[in-house]
Amino acid sequence: MKSSKKVLAFALAAAMVVTAVPATNAQAASTAKLSAKKATVYVGSSKTLTVTTPSSWKSVKTTVSSSAKSIAKVSKTSTKKVKVTAVKAGKAKVTVKVTAKKNGKKVSKTLASNITVKD
Repeated sequence: MKSSKKVLAFALAAAMVVTAVPATNAQAASTAKLSAKKATVYVGSSKTLTVTTPSSWKSVKTTVSSSAKSIAKVSKTSTKKVKVTAVKAGKAKVTVKVTAKKNGKKVSKTLASNITVKD
């Protein structure tokens, strides 16, 4: 009888520990993403890249840059859209830095896309 009470007490204690550990859902584990990791754009045309963030991220801000402005110019058309304009043939890396607040804490993610510009 005494050993069965010990087993029952141990089982209840283990159940309490397991339920106390918070489960992480897929939304909380996700992060910001860019619509294309690489793209080809022809001189004189442009391509729009879209930044996707989890719904738990609030006050999202982005900054954009190009590794070669003489090949590909970048500009923000909105908070989550980046316009890449092809200037001349070559390769450039477009970098998008995303900052936001998640549960009151600052989060940031740097995203990149390799752009090939052709004539």
